[in-house]
Amino acid sequence: MDEYYDDDENYDYEDSNGSKKGYAHFHIYIGIIYMAYCFTLMLLQTLIFLTFYKNRKTFQKNMPFKIIFNLGIYSFLQQLSHFISGIFLILNLSPQLWYGYMLSSLLQSSYITSIAFVLLLTINRFDVFFNIRLFKPTCRLKFFNTSIISCHILFGLLYIFYLLPSFRIYFSSEAFCWQFEGEGIEVSIAFEVQNRTVISLLTISVLFYIITFIKIIHMRYVSSKNGKANIKFSDFKILLQALFNFISIVLLELCWDLFASVIFVLNNGYSISDLIYVLISGNNTILTFVMSSDIRIKAFRLLCKKKDNYNNKININHVPVRMRFKSIQVGDLSKSKKFPA
Repeated sequence: MDEYYDDDENYDYEDSNGSKKGYAHFHIYIGIIYMAYCFTLMLLQTLIFLTFYKNRKTFQKNMPFKIIFNLGIYSFLQQLSHFISGIFLILNLSPQLWYGYMLSSLLQSSYITSIAFVLLLTINRFDVFFNIRLFKPTCRLKFFNTSIISCHILFGLLYIFYLLPSFRIYFSSEAFCWQFEGEGIEVSIAFEVQNRTVISLLTISVLFYIITFIKIIHMRYVSSKNGKANIKFSDFKILLQALFNFISIVLLELCWDLFASVIFVLNNGYSISDLIYVLISGNNTILTFVMSSDIRIKAFRLLCKKKDNYNNKININHVPVRMRFKSIQVGDLSKSKKFPA
């Protein structure tokens, strides 16, 4: 997490912005941007959740979708935390109170846990693609279900860890970012837990994706008749998703670790790394919607309130009486019973 601007006396915001009023306006602008972006993401993630709920019988049988659903939960928690930080900016609040610590711990633990779910989703795709037979189907199901539970346990442990006084985080409106409250070795330990865990999980995930991509290219080459690999855009989609996550998150971690007090900082105290942190909260939501055609199509149907064919059948109770008699065939009249005059 950002460690710069711990001492506000080192910076005269009135001089850097020309006036305190301009600095206050900048706070409001950034807060509105955070709130608007995160609110849009939360709406999109809610639409994805509704899509899962409406098609739960289908999606519950599919392990990748189960992992994506759990991943979406932690993406939503990150977006909610950044949305509230936008409110803090607008109101110029730096709450070093119990609710501020709970919110920051929620954000930090959700951020790390989401990376764990990304790795689990990568392993699942790798397993399906290579059709690995190390385990029986029942054991494979237990493995992924146990892994999902383990990720939730990891979230709980991280949440408690970042609530400890030595490792607590709070949102600083003066620095526009989430900061560690402690000093010295405690901050280093808390940051290393985040940094090393995230980088390690992402690196393993990308390696799995690269192996899968190489396998796809090899299969294209073998199956081609002219001896050339017929590569399609769909082949790159699986790699693009991994690289997008990897590059953006590694860039963020490098900004926090190496460039926090060197570059990426504007004259008014705002750091570009803070913006990257907010943008990254929407990675998995956007990628899920863009890359998964099954979820996207069903979400559009839900959004547009499209109905299946059986719901479009005409209800005879709503058909006018004249139309009912016109639809009766002559043969049916001859077979009908005669009524007295």
